Amino acid sequence: MLTNTKKLKPFSLTEKLTILDEVDKGLKKSNIAKQFSISASTLSTFIKDRNKIEKSVESDSIGP
Repeated sequence: MLTNTKKLKPFSLTEKLTILDEVDKGLKKSNIAKQFSISASTLSTFIKDRNKIEKSVESDSIGP
């Protein structure tokens, strides 16, 4: 049985912030998705989870 599965690529918090910065610049979402080789759905998830991502970055940068 053949399956057509994509390999999942984990994104670091820094990569997610870079992608969100492109959204903030006002670029088209479809262009951003192509630029970073991600699906529109993944980009939408990053946008939806923006607050969680930003809080995670803040907590990581504070550290012990």
